[in-house]
Amino acid sequence: MKKIMFCLLLFPFFVFAKEINYKAWSVTINTDPITDKKDVSILAVDMTKTEDIDSAALLFTCKGVGLIPLSKNWKDNQDGAIKVIFRVDKEKPIEMEWVLYEGNVTAKREDFMNEVLQNGKKLVVRAGSKFTRDFTFSLLGYKKAYEHLEKECSN
Repeated sequence: MKKIMFCLLLFPFFVFAKEINYKAWSVTINTDPITDKKDVSILAVDMTKTEDIDSAALLFTCKGVGLIPLSKNWKDNQDGAIKVIFRVDKEKPIEMEWVLYEGNVTAKREDFMNEVLQNGKKLVVRAGSKFTRDFTFSLLGYKKAYEHLEKECSN
């Protein structure tokens, strides 16, 4: 949670922000007052962990999706490809290769399995190539948050 708060502090103070919550998911819209350019994201945090050091956030933007650890304690700490496995509810797991860069695991948004998430209740993400870490995200509110992201990204 500390890392998310720190990231939010890095946004320029002249940007106007709007946040909308859909159950476990938050939509954040930052609008530059000079250019009116919008920076839109949706985010959920793994709330199953007792320590921030063990947790992560799942973040979607108009361009990509990222798994952001709340600490930089990835054991796979060298930049490059990293294996990510997703499982929604009891569906078949989906394995992907994402990019690990400066402690964050990212992929293009189109590569993500949005259709499967739309009607799910729980998402489990296993990330790591040598050492794995599991994260659990509630999908309550995901569909509405993602629809909001799509709408804002198309404007």
